[in-house]
Amino acid sequence: MDTWDNHVASGYAGGNGSSSSPYKIQTASQLALLAKQSRSSTLTGYYTLEESLDISDYLWLGIGSSSTPFCGTFNGNYNCVYGMKIHCTTLKNIGFFNEIKNANISKALLSGGFIYDTYDQNGIGFLVGKATGSGKIGNCIVENFNITCLNVDCMVGGLVGMAEGSGLTIEACIVRDSELNNDDGYEDEYSYVGGLIGESTNISIRNCAVLNVKFAFHSSTFTPNNIVITNLNNNSQIYSCYAKATYISRSPLSIISIKRVYGSSSDFGEWIFNSNLNRGYPVQKSFLTLAGSSSQTSVQVYNYLLGLGFSA
Repeated sequence: MDTWDNHVASGYAGGNGSSSSPYKIQTASQLALLAKQSRSSTLTGYYTLEESLDISDYLWLGIGSSSTPFCGTFNGNYNCVYGMKIHCTTLKNIGFFNEIKNANISKALLSGGFIYDTYDQNGIGFLVGKATGSGKIGNCIVENFNITCLNVDCMVGGLVGMAEGSGLTIEACIVRDSELNNDDGYEDEYSYVGGLIGESTNISIRNCAVLNVKFAFHSSTFTPNNIVITNLNNNSQIYSCYAKATYISRSPLSIISIKRVYGSSSDFGEWIFNSNLNRGYPVQKSFLTLAGSSSQTSVQVYNYLLGLGFSA
């Protein structure tokens, strides 16, 4: 299948990449331009997504790489990217962003699509394959996707595959209505699956939710309660997060449903439990506050909370 690298725009819709005048992305070809440029040189500029885009026509090769991680600022403006498809790339880490370092990613929405991978040693996340350094991933939502990993030592996360930070924060993000498959055919305790993050080191996770996510893998060596993040180590901390998901282990066959709030009792006030919002799932206050205003982006988020989905 053809890739977006063969369909890039000649330039952006406007801006010069500064904080006061970010590069404006209004078409799928302009988004593909960002992706292609980022895999040949390290980008540190500012980028804003001005429109919702459908990228299902061609395979997506991702933003950033191991040698040139994305180091800039990306503001999705709550516009949605639909239909991302990634199939068997040879990149070490893969996602909408393959790799980021000291980057800031905000208000990014991804809906629909898949990642299918057979390449060893990958960090795979629908939004970010691997995140390192400082920076922040905030107010991002990914939904209605499938990730299938058939290799050894794979770190699969709904949002981020691997997060190795020094001051990195992931805050107010939602993964929902999706399926994560990590099955190399072996009892491999070094393969990790997490609804939010596959494996983390020294990061902070706040006010995030994993909702109606299904995990399937070939292993009996797992901890069912670790849904928000699978391998929590080296000073990583979870504050006020919520998860409702199902684990399916193929060896031995078992199905475990989990519903859990992570954090101390003082954190629970960050969540509103209202059956009229978000299909009955809890709502994080920062999203509800945003949805209460009259701007168009707020209306989009409010529709999402009501279960109406995003409109292009």
